[in-house]
Amino acid sequence: MNPKVILTGRPGCGKTTVIKRVVSKLTRPAGGFYTEEIRERGTRVGFKLVTLDGEQAVFAHVATTAVLTLHSAPMISNGRQSST
Repeated sequence: MNPKVILTGRPGCGKTTVIKRVVSKLTRPAGGFYTEEIRERGTRVGFKLVTLDGEQAVFAHVATTAVLTLHSAPMISNGRQSST
């Protein structure tokens, strides 16, 4: 069984830095992603997803006009599953 990790925390606490450092030291392949801010002239205007193998995609941006609807899916919070 492969362990799964979700890292959460306040903005700027070092989550992305921890993920990058841990992944760089792994001896086995890992899958997953992290997010990075997209900034323009010092202002955050969105987020991009970066996969652990280096692919990137815009996740959210103030200039995005598309609407995405998320359907009800089970969520796990504090070890308990709930539907939202």
